[in-house]
Amino acid sequence: MIENLTAQTRIIIEDIGSGVNKRSVRRAVLLDTRSGLLCELPTLYVYRNLGQKSHNTHLAILRDLAFYLEWSLIKKSRNPNWIAPETRVKNNSLALTRREIDEFSGWCDFSSKELARIRSIDNPKLHSIPSGILVDISTSNARLRNLCNYLIWLTQDFIEGALNVDDKSLIKSEKYKNIIYEAFEKNYKSDKKPAPVYSLDSNQTATFLQAISSNSIFPNTNHGNRDKLIARFLYETGLRAGECLKVTCADIKYNYEIRPGKFINIIRVRHKPNDNADPRTKEPLSKTLSGDLAVSKNLTADLIKYITNERRLAISLSSNIKEHPYLFVCQSGPSIGEPISQRNLNRIISKLKSLKEFPTWFTPHSLRHTHLTEIANIAHEKGKDVRSILIQRGRWANTSTMPSRYSQRHIIDQAAELIEERDRILDSLK
Repeated sequence: MIENLTAQTRIIIEDIGSGVNKRSVRRAVLLDTRSGLLCELPTLYVYRNLGQKSHNTHLAILRDLAFYLEWSLIKKSRNPNWIAPETRVKNNSLALTRREIDEFSGWCDFSSKELARIRSIDNPKLHSIPSGILVDISTSNARLRNLCNYLIWLTQDFIEGALNVDDKSLIKSEKYKNIIYEAFEKNYKSDKKPAPVYSLDSNQTATFLQAISSNSIFPNTNHGNRDKLIARFLYETGLRAGECLKVTCADIKYNYEIRPGKFINIIRVRHKPNDNADPRTKEPLSKTLSGDLAVSKNLTADLIKYITNERRLAISLSSNIKEHPYLFVCQSGPSIGEPISQRNLNRIISKLKSLKEFPTWFTPHSLRHTHLTEIANIAHEKGKDVRSILIQRGRWANTSTMPSRYSQRHIIDQAAELIEERDRILDSLK
């Protein structure tokens, strides 16, 4: 069995204020599992410098710093005289040498489990990294970037934040920060390949639609009907999983007047991180831009039907739930009436993966890919402005390169058809 990293991320809920002003605040922290104590400096770094970011961003950064702390433990076990960067900075020394940063960069290619396994061996004679599970380039670069920013913050905070800091100390701080930045900069890896688009093909889509319209996977119960609706909701809207979980009943606008005399049905997508009204310990991630999303009349009608039937019943059967506005709720068990979690959503999708027609890579995000690919294909065929439509539908910034990923597939398909046609012409000339 592979042990976890020594430092683990946690979400804690703190009550602040009193009386009518009392409210609960959700915080991401890093804990040392051996002692149960807070890893103070990494946690402090996140809240002093990144307080405006979402809790999910905090957790991601803290996980990368947990990876770094594990590496530090390995270094210490192999060389008892090795001094941790935090101690060095407190003593006005360089946090890590260029050589150590190069070494850490090599470790960043490996999984956290591999790192924990190596640490658990605790063999001082082991001086090379065993083969293990490689992570993708974005993960490796994120670890480097987050440690770089953390060490620069440490340097600045301890040296420049000291009482009666003099010019010599300021010069030293700038020198150290530049060394750290440049050493990390040369270790970032380049990946010019665009991320793949994992969308269902026409046969897989047909299987999906059959599964959510029958009782073969999801039974005809309150629980099963909700699961069908969630899967359909993801497919018909192209929402990210976190965005789906953050949709409220009030976000569904039936016969919304977009202009005088023109009515459509929309889902209002809101970007609202760190929402203290959300009772979930791990708040779902609502990424990028807010916006209004046009949806079909049939989907809107079924959502309203769900709100007035299955959802209302679940809320009424709950004895201790705090009032909340979120659309999709637990239909049974001790959490009945509470908003569903990311884990619940993944379980719904995992049921579809049991079908032999479904690929192993199928996730909730695959339904977003499928939706946007279909929208791009239809827009191409209708001669519409594909990029503008995908920007609005995907809620990306105007400068985003994401729409080109979905257009590219259509262009490749068209090119393949032209090549086949060319081959037929050449064959006829022989």
